[in-house]
Amino acid sequence: MRISDRALAIAGVLIGVAGLLFGGYSYTQSIHERVPTFLVDPARAAIVSYDTNNISDLSVLYKGKTVNNSNVTAVRIYFWNSGKEPIQKKDILKNIFISLPADNQILDARILSESRDIAELKINPDENNKNEFLVTFNILEKNDGGSIQIIYAGNSESPIS
Repeated sequence: MRISDRALAIAGVLIGVAGLLFGGYSYTQSIHERVPTFLVDPARAAIVSYDTNNISDLSVLYKGKTVNNSNVTAVRIYFWNSGKEPIQKKDILKNIFISLPADNQILDARILSESRDIAELKINPDENNKNEFLVTFNILEKNDGGSIQIIYAGNSESPIS
């Protein structure tokens, strides 16, 4: 049985397309980069929501100091390495801060969970700047990270960067 030229041409095209698809897939799998990523949970919990008509006699204290007629909100932030290459402490050239606009004050920030103990995820508040904190870690391998909770006074819809 003899194979026609048309069948050979079709087989050649199919093999070529399969080769291109495999080459593209192999290339995307070979890319190794570090991608620190953070996501702010859109569901924020209102702890105190000031409506001057309803709760004018309420006052909120934080560490013995009055929080002046500001909403108090809790928000969760997720921080992880979505790249394939591990991020080590030595790879960080510029400190990573999580911050709110200047008219907000972070009352409390804490690590809720971390993927592995070896990551050593930590947060350090800035004593001079009450609306940001430093995020540090030992190493974040692929998909390593954790969740952070911030409780802050100010606009409950403030952007977090």
